[in-house]
Amino acid sequence: MEKNFNIAFIDILRFIWRGLLNALIAGAAVALLVYVISSALPPTYEARSTILVASNSPNLSAFDVLSPQAPSIDVSAYRTAALSAGNIEKVMQALGKTNISTKAIEKFRKSIKIHLEAGDNSSNIDIIASGKSPQEAQAKANLLAQSLVIYDKERFAKNSRDLATSLEHQIAILDSQIEALRSQGASLTEIQKRVDTRNRQQDQLTLARAQVDSPTGLVTIIESALLPYKPTAPKPLLNAIISFILASIISYGLLHLYESISSNSLNKEAEDLGLPILASFPKITGRKLPKEATNYLRTNLLHSSGEKKPKVILVTSPKDNEGKTSVALSLAESFVRNNNNTLLVDANLRHPSIAKAYKLMASRLGHTSIETWLGNPREAKGVVRMPVADKSLYIIPSFGAKPELAEQLGSNLKDALESWKNQYDIIIFDSPAVLKVADSLAIAPYSTDTILVIDKQKSGPKQLKAAISVLKRANANLSGVILTNTK
Repeated sequence: MEKNFNIAFIDILRFIWRGLLNALIAGAAVALLVYVISSALPPTYEARSTILVASNSPNLSAFDVLSPQAPSIDVSAYRTAALSAGNIEKVMQALGKTNISTKAIEKFRKSIKIHLEAGDNSSNIDIIASGKSPQEAQAKANLLAQSLVIYDKERFAKNSRDLATSLEHQIAILDSQIEALRSQGASLTEIQKRVDTRNRQQDQLTLARAQVDSPTGLVTIIESALLPYKPTAPKPLLNAIISFILASIISYGLLHLYESISSNSLNKEAEDLGLPILASFPKITGRKLPKEATNYLRTNLLHSSGEKKPKVILVTSPKDNEGKTSVALSLAESFVRNNNNTLLVDANLRHPSIAKAYKLMASRLGHTSIETWLGNPREAKGVVRMPVADKSLYIIPSFGAKPELAEQLGSNLKDALESWKNQYDIIIFDSPAVLKVADSLAIAPYSTDTILVIDKQKSGPKQLKAAISVLKRANANLSGVILTNTK
């Protein structure tokens, strides 16, 4: 589990590194563009006014007076009232706006934010208005606050008018009752009771009429909007930072999409060309591939090309550093574990890697090198014997870059190969990239199997198709494709 986690973490770091330059360029370009555009935008200012909404009006019941009260409403109703089309239209008119359309009202509404803070005995309402100038923002916030005060007073005035109308009707009835009692000769006590009731209602009527003329209401402005001294938007630097981050993320997303599409296209291209995918290997540290996966590759290769021996297997790739050396030496060891007498030949005369992988020294083993064999192929030479489990892998290494010997691959390799075929069941060549130099093409005609190793993060369908075309022109017997650095 820990090893898999380490591999996954390394893959993530490699992915980040692959896309870092593009992400930085994209992020910087977008951030600069956003900064310039944001700086050119007109400023927006915000002003805040705060109002207090009491839960109840003054209670005069202790003075035996019925105080007119409007029905209590939820504090959120004040927000609805403030943002209503009718109220906004009045505010816009107060600001000097004319020809007010529905679209203009909606735009105005979007420039307003109302925050509510409800309590048991009172509630606070913050009205935040934005405008193109400090004066506009301040005026909008204050006018909206005043509109709520007016709205609440109108509620109280309406309730007082309704109460006054009701009291006037009740007083008229009492006047009729008092007149009737007097005409009927009723007792003074009974008549006085009606008179006292009428007097109380008359007092209430006077109070109700006073509330109609000067309603108190529950809403009070506790903080009027001040003139804002700096704009709240745009924020060029903040916008640029956010844009940089988003552009970088999108850049990595596009990279992942591109690699996924390329990967799928690579598989499809191989299938369209009639080549099987012999194996897929994730990116791993070190030279050797997992034994189980390499054994699977060996089985697929034998199934693809048959069991006939000796086998001469050429391992190449479109470009350098695609994992062909790891495939070659790991496949060779797999054949050894399967009881096959196996020879691994480092035919990469320009960038040899087998000697380094097995820590072979030229000072001690120079007589066993491919250079020696190519110099006089008919004369018997030594080979390096490396233990693999309880068996041996035989190696002909190459020490140092010797590109001048590449011509001898075509002229002398055939004789050396005939000698090797008499001694070994499996002969595996680790060769240079086929699209870079022609060395692999000199070996291809003598090989029973040619394996093309493709790094999915480095080569795409175009490189795969080009490599296959070159190898086919050299009469290579293509057995299949091995994918490395898969996800």
